[in-house]
Amino acid sequence: MISPTKQEIFDNVRQEISIRANVEMSLLNAINYFCKEKFYVNRRKKKVNSVGLL
Repeated sequence: MISPTKQEIFDNVRQEISIRANVEMSLLNAINYFCKEKFYVNRRKKKVNSVGLL
């Protein structure tokens, strides 16, 4: 098996890190959005809570 160069390893690692960072940002944004949504619905009317966003 041909061993990859340091540059290739570096590129792969960097790509992997950016993909994971994007996924984590997406998760954080989703959680943030749902929390705001839930808070907004709860504040508006208690009976609307049956929407059950989370």
